[in-house]
Amino acid sequence: MQWQSLGAPRLHIVDLDGAARGELLNLDIIKDIASCVLIPTQLGGGIRQLETIEQLLKAGIERVILGTTAVEDPELIKEACRRFNEAIIVGIDTWEGNIAIRGWRKETGL
Repeated sequence: MQWQSLGAPRLHIVDLDGAARGELLNLDIIKDIASCVLIPTQLGGGIRQLETIEQLLKAGIERVILGTTAVEDPELIKEACRRFNEAIIVGIDTWEGNIAIRGWRKETGL
């Protein structure tokens, strides 16, 4: 709420626990946050299935950020973009010049 009151145009949330485990772990808290703020929210971290994307969009998240999935399952990215259009963002995290996945815990060598 503080960021909203200071004029933030969007709220960026990352479930780092979920990113490391490969599934959302803080969904209840994320839903609470999204339902309280009036500004658009975007979420990343642990989102690796189309069903999860759909669930998040229905829960009020405006945009879903996919990172690990972009490296490990590019076909899922294509399908997500086809089905959910502008609601999909691909985020690439890097560490010392290499793409890092799974909550920055695994370097890919890419």
